Amino acid sequence: EGLGGAVAEVVHPQLVAAAEQATALGLGHLSLARATPTLSDGELQRCRLLSQLGLRLSGLLLAFDEPTLGLHPDAQPGLAHALRRLVAQGNTLLVVEHDPHFVGAADQLLALGPGAGPHGGRITHHGPLAPAPLPTAPAARPPRPGSGWLWLRGARRHNVDTNLSLRHGALNIVMGPSGAGKSTLIFQLLLPSLRGGPPAGVTLEGAGQRAVHWIDATPLGRTPRSTPATYTGLFDRVRKRFAATPEAKAAGLGASHFSHNHKQGRCPACEGLGVERIGLHLLDDVERPCPVCDGGRYRPEVLSVRVNGHTIADVLQCTAPELRPVLGDDTATDRMLASLEALGLGHLQLGRSTTTLSRGEAQRVKLATVLGAASSKASMVLLDEPDRGLHPADLARLLRGLHALADAGHTVVAISHHRHLWLAADHLIQLVDGRAEVLDAPPPPPPAWPPPAPATPPDHIHLVGVRTNNLQDLSVRIPHR
Repeated sequence: EGLGGAVAEVVHPQLVAAAEQATALGLGHLSLARATPTLSDGELQRCRLLSQLGLRLSGLLLAFDEPTLGLHPDAQPGLAHALRRLVAQGNTLLVVEHDPHFVGAADQLLALGPGAGPHGGRITHHGPLAPAPLPTAPAARPPRPGSGWLWLRGARRHNVDTNLSLRHGALNIVMGPSGAGKSTLIFQLLLPSLRGGPPAGVTLEGAGQRAVHWIDATPLGRTPRSTPATYTGLFDRVRKRFAATPEAKAAGLGASHFSHNHKQGRCPACEGLGVERIGLHLLDDVERPCPVCDGGRYRPEVLSVRVNGHTIADVLQCTAPELRPVLGDDTATDRMLASLEALGLGHLQLGRSTTTLSRGEAQRVKLATVLGAASSKASMVLLDEPDRGLHPADLARLLRGLHALADAGHTVVAISHHRHLWLAADHLIQLVDGRAEVLDAPPPPPPAWPPPAPATPPDHIHLVGVRTNNLQDLSVRIPHR
């Protein structure tokens, strides 16, 4: 009644509409009090999309970077419909995306390639969407029998209340809608239990003495000095190889002199970064090659040592395929380089700063480190959406890497929203409303999306129910052009 009733009359429909739109975007599981830093990248991006829908602005250029990240396939049509609403309001959308079903909803397609890194950077298609077959699903294979079972019992936290079974020596995939509790179950309950600190009330059976590798998409390092070569341990062997040359021994150079992080051998001007950073007022910093070492990172006496005609600075500029012939026959090094290449990382320069890697690249570097390790002892490998940011061709490489780990006796547990990983699973677990159930086969694929209707910008601006200042529930149509 009174003022409160009038306010409720206006606000209530808007709140209901916003809640319905949030549910359609796969955000219905989030509480209003949820702290923003706890949201995933995909959830945060869809929250921003929800805010943009509420503003009802037009004439904007909006860019989205893989909005389907962390989104169950069943919720993708709702996301596509929301983007369509923005287009219908007169906005232009640029969406970076790999999911073939979602790409099929586009009006225009800009494809870059044909490869990655130096093998890409060219436009391979620009124009209306060209009909293309969907990526081929992985070939059917009998599930691995495994080497025993692991049981997590009494797993209770947030909305999770369940028991979990995992097959050792096999590929275990955990699936389920957003907010079902997958991350809570695997990373807040299973992971600490494997590391010897199970939460209260949780019991673990059949784990055995296995090393645990947690492979997520967090950055590999916070410093530009970290590189794929240093993270994987590959650079330790490379430095020892240079230190063993006659030239290095004659000059008294040890392995530490060939580290760009050690003051003995690095350039004193840039401290081994190879660049000079210039701070600009009100603008981003600018980098230019170090004027002393000209980007070489090292002192002249270190750069004078060569292995097969390459200096240590040349090695840091190499990719995995390029470095193989330089180092020659080295089993351990070759195994790590092969792992990087097999996971679709053959385009990365080994001296590239890890702070510039995408989340998907960072996760695959971590996976390559495990895959290329020499240890034959069975371990547990936990992954959080390893398919994120992957082109279908790279997804096939990822599956080969996961199968290689399982074939070697490792227990692989991965959270995934991708149907190809569901089909490849030896043990498929679906989490719904906090409870885990084992599936014999993944659910049927969703029906094909209808072709997109041509988008036409509105010819009028509509103002509906305006009550700002002294305006009395005003509704008006203003010609747009």
